[in-house]
Amino acid sequence: MIHESEFNYRIVYSNESKMNRRELLRVLACTSISGGTFLTAGCSENTASFNPVSETIQLGTSTPVSLDTDLHITTSTISSTYDSEEFESEVTKRASVLVHDYITRQLTDQGLRESGISPERVRLRTDEIDTDVHTDEFKRAIPLAVVVNHRYHYANDGELIHHPTVDFDTLLSQLPRTVTVAVSESIHFSEYEAVLPVAGHRYWTQNT
Repeated sequence: MIHESEFNYRIVYSNESKMNRRELLRVLACTSISGGTFLTAGCSENTASFNPVSETIQLGTSTPVSLDTDLHITTSTISSTYDSEEFESEVTKRASVLVHDYITRQLTDQGLRESGISPERVRLRTDEIDTDVHTDEFKRAIPLAVVVNHRYHYANDGELIHHPTVDFDTLLSQLPRTVTVAVSESIHFSEYEAVLPVAGHRYWTQNT
């Protein structure tokens, strides 16, 4: 069996009784890119005068994309006994890797890879997206998505230290709303078409 860790994607597990899902995503994002500097997200010592950018998670506004791929999975890769649910979960995970790589290439080609803009693979429920979404718009056995972070960084006194040169709406205009990936199982001739959301996540961090 292939373990999830082999795909090197980041899954965000939420504990809603202790932390809001977005707060967890934002804290983990700033931890991974802080370069050793401890950052806090969503709080300020000077709340009276501090007015950070608003946080939002929105789908890309460009046309949905279907990737042309000949990706196959053999039963032995999944387990000794074919299981459709396990197959669909495996396809969703592999599709998320392909979508992440595709979005990364697109951002690079468009000159949008810069400090503060970083794509990642995360768990993202439909109800956590601010864009209006149809109930059947996505198809995924696991709620995976590719999210492009758009981070504003503030000093502890509230001064804006850094933000991406590309504004958030422009970033969204370069992201497809969804990406479709079809994967087949080469022994039992099964096929599953994963449709994953692509979103931009605007948020802020602050030095302590």
